[in-house]
Amino acid sequence: MIELCELPSAMEPMFPYDKNGALNNLAITLIRKSAALSQALHPLTREAVAQIVKPMNSYYSNLIEGHNTHPLDIERAMRENYAKEPSKRMLQMESKAHIEVQKKMERRLAEEASVPVCSFDFISWIHKEFYKELPEEFRFVKTKEGKTVEVKLGEMRTGEVEVVARVAPSAKALFKFIERFESAYRPDKINDPIQRIIAAAASHHRLAWIHPFLDGNGSVMRLFTHAYLMHEKLDGEGLWSISRGFSKNQDQYRATLHNADQQRYND
Repeated sequence: MIELCELPSAMEPMFPYDKNGALNNLAITLIRKSAALSQALHPLTREAVAQIVKPMNSYYSNLIEGHNTHPLDIERAMRENYAKEPSKRMLQMESKAHIEVQKKMERRLAEEASVPVCSFDFISWIHKEFYKELPEEFRFVKTKEGKTVEVKLGEMRTGEVEVVARVAPSAKALFKFIERFESAYRPDKINDPIQRIIAAAASHHRLAWIHPFLDGNGSVMRLFTHAYLMHEKLDGEGLWSISRGFSKNQDQYRATLHNADQQRYND
């Protein structure tokens, strides 16, 4: 248990074993389908459609978290028209936060030549921007012991957490895990473009496995993976998102993450 909680070697292997090249083939398929999707519309039309579907990205990401916000309520939230019912209003604000952070993230990726998408600076920036947009109520969570703890914007958790069937890495060792995460997945260090796509998928799970923040990890890791795919020009020019893809197979998505977190029985 000490090794699992404190040594980054517990994350190994950083890339899945692909003896028969099945993942390579899936990566190539993703490249082809993304290219076909982005070329299906005139650039002006494509940009307009991309703006229209942004609220759906937040809808599906929140749905994965178990927060079902009706698309009409999301549209109202974008016009600052919030429901009187507190629970519905909070979900509206959560959806709006996701949309606003995605816009900021996309602007940053467009304006900065080489955004270090796998760095903790970038990932913590996503977390900070996301929580800045949320109401105060979202910044406090209850621990297993019943204590109310504040979520620090963009800061690594300082306490220990249990994630479903396992204990997440020790808080005091988080920087070591993040350093290994960045060194393994940063796209500028992976020459093969196919491997960078596999890295985008592998890093999605490993970020969830590290669980760097006290709360908000699910939304942050989906935004992070969206940024990684944008960095690799694989978001269909804004017409497709990782959240919409995962949401279509929510049970499989959750089960796969859960199974990958199970205790290892051999090498």
